[in-house]
Amino acid sequence: MELNIDRQQASLLGLTPRDVVDNVITALTSNGMIAPSYWVDPKTGNNYMLTVQYSNEKVGSMTMSDFRNIPLRATASKSYTPLQSVARIVPMNTPRKWITTN
Repeated sequence: MELNIDRQQASLLGLTPRDVVDNVITALTSNGMIAPSYWVDPKTGNNYMLTVQYSNEKVGSMTMSDFRNIPLRATASKSYTPLQSVARIVPMNTPRKWITTN
């Protein structure tokens, strides 16, 4: 998918293009690489990484409508806006990688 972000519209909602992309990546994979969160067990002192993401089943059966409605939230906002309100989403063809064996 290609996201053509309307920077002006995103800015009006308190979002940067990076915020938009980070929200989409977090929804589809996890927040582990973008904004890792940790919980410290008060009894043992062990750190546990917490991740947030859609389930594999949800991602695997996601429709274009679902994708367009991925929720985005600006840091300073309590409400969310759907991805489609700040980005035009264009399906794109990419070359397939062929695996050959010798």
